[in-house]
Amino acid sequence: SPNPTSNQSFTRISILKKLLDSAGVSSGENPDDKASPQHKAMKWLADDDTLNIDVSALNLGAIIQRYILVVLYFSSAGENWTDHLGFLNQDEPINGQHECEWFGVVCDGTTITGLNLASNNLRGTLPTELGQLTALTTLWLHNNALTGSIDFLCTINIRSLVFDRNKLECSCCP
Repeated sequence: SPNPTSNQSFTRISILKKLLDSAGVSSGENPDDKASPQHKAMKWLADDDTLNIDVSALNLGAIIQRYILVVLYFSSAGENWTDHLGFLNQDEPINGQHECEWFGVVCDGTTITGLNLASNNLRGTLPTELGQLTALTTLWLHNNALTGSIDFLCTINIRSLVFDRNKLECSCCP
């Protein structure tokens, strides 16, 4: 259940960190920095996520994509998004919902294939972890306040990338 004891939380965070590190997902950011989006995402998954994924079951794919979406939320001021239905279980009727049912998330089965967060008041930088969503083919982020490079997306097969009306840079984008 959510809100485990301090010792349970530490154990879950340690397991999550090891799983993500072994999968190469934690990128160059410092997940031990308590102010980082990565640490906040791990803490949320360990303590507050009402879906309560069993981290000991090694369901790595489910853990990785949920973690990446939560890092995106914390990296882009998700608490101020125009619509964040489902993200971080903030909406009681859909508490504990699979991430494929969150606002703007498109899936094929349970695998994320698209994100449509256009005109949604995203602010800040996109996390490099998005580049780990290898099935992602659609990414619509136009009309937000995002900044920085998105070259980390060059290694995945995005067919539809729309990022105008932001301050994003991409050396491999058409």
